[in-house]
Amino acid sequence: MTINPAHNHQHRSRARLVWGELGRALPIQNRTPLDYFLLLYPMMTIADTIKFTNQRLAAEHCSSMSQTEFLHWLGIRLRMAVCPLRGGLEVYWKGASDDPTPLGGIDFSPIMSFSRFTVILNCLAFCEMRAGISVDDVS
Repeated sequence: MTINPAHNHQHRSRARLVWGELGRALPIQNRTPLDYFLLLYPMMTIADTIKFTNQRLAAEHCSSMSQTEFLHWLGIRLRMAVCPLRGGLEVYWKGASDDPTPLGGIDFSPIMSFSRFTVILNCLAFCEMRAGISVDDVS
């Protein structure tokens, strides 16, 4: 059984991380988790996501999103993925006194309101909107 499809491929090489110009200049002991995250989701891709999401937000007559707000939103989503709680999205906006779980409550309201979080979630886009194509048409 072959797990690696490139096992016998002529271009097979050892896996490696490809750092940008700044990454190559940064000694490995000075790299942060953010440096590794940006390998997976580069700032150029983040900028595109913000641009396309802002197009959808404008179409819904909502205020646009800044880079800082998107990174806050993304941090909240990552926290939800790492430490999931039962009860739907709303439980992440309840304080510790409202949550009897051993992990304690999480209150993201100082970072972002629940309504703003859901607006961004519903308008999140990774490509341009096209006229005449609805979300229901894509499967």
